[in-house]
Formats: sequence, C-alpha cells, structure tokens
Amino acid sequence: MGGPAIELSIEQADLAKLSVGLKQAANGAELRKDLIAELRAVIAPAVDEAKNNIRGMGPSPRAKHTKKNIAGGDATSIGDAIARGVGTSVRLTAGAGKAVGVSVKAKKAGMPRDFVNAPKRFNAAKFRHRVYGRSVWVDQVGRPEWFDGPMQSHKAEYRAACIAAMQRMAQRIGKL
Repeated sequence: MGGPAIELSIEQADLAKLSVGLKQAANGAELRKDLIAELRAVIAPAVDEAKNNIRGMGPSPRAKHTKKNIAGGDATSIGDAIARGVGTSVRLTAGAGKAVGVSVKAKKAGMPRDFVNAPKRFNAAKFRHRVYGRSVWVDQVGRPEWFDGPMQSHKAEYRAACIAAMQRMAQRIGKL
C-alpha cells in the first residue's frame, strides 16, 4: 500500500516477543489470527473516520453524473475511490526492512484516471494538477487532514488500546 501512512509506534520489541510466543503456543495460528483481528478492531474507528472524512468531500460541482465519464472510465467520485483504498496493516514479524506494528494506509492503486497520488494530494489544502486530456493546469481544493486528523487526534488512545490487546494476548499465552 502506498500513500499517506500513520504508524502507531508501540514497542516493536514487545510485539516481536509476543509474535514468538504465538509461534511457540500449541494453538499459535489461531491466537495469531485473534490478535490480528483485535488489533484491526482497535484501529477501526480511525479508519472509519478517515473514510467518512474523504467521502464527505462530495463530488466536484462540475462532475457529470453519468455511468461513464468522458475518458470512458468509471464515474466513481474521487472521494469514494480514495476511501475504498484506506485500510489497516498488521505485521507481527519483521523482515526485509519491514517493521512489526499496526499501520493505517491509503492505497495508491485503483484511483480514477490513474491519479495514483490522490490520497496524498487530497490531504493538503490545495494542489495543482493538469486537466485530464489537456495541457491546462488548475488549482484543486483538497480536504486537509482527512487522513492525518483522525490518526493524530486519538493516537494516544489507539496506542494504549493496541498495548492492552497485546497484554491480553500475552496473558492468554501465559495461561496455556
């Protein structure tokens, strides 16, 4: 996934140790699945808020509401397309330069008219872009903080909830 990303930095060493404990547990695969589901659930309110923020942007006043746009592509609003790409990533093992942790990301793929930087650009107050199919440049109004706002405003709560989920799982492993 590309685009804006907010990582909730919890102690990576602790999460890595928990991951090792999951591997050693008799029903480790099931416990691992439970932990991932719980970590995703903890972050779900931030994901939902970000999606609602960008969907609230609404269609452009000039947008034609037909089944196909002029380029023959999908007429889905850019806000809906961006919202579809927002999701959670949970990594319990490190490798190949990847850190363990929980992150919320906005995918670059699947954007209308191959506007792969849409999530990043719309997170700013305004940006310049070329009109599709022309050599004319225009200023586009973005939706500042649609992504960063929900992540940053409750970052401490999400971090605490992730740590609590890890502690619950560590207690479950300890009882085995």
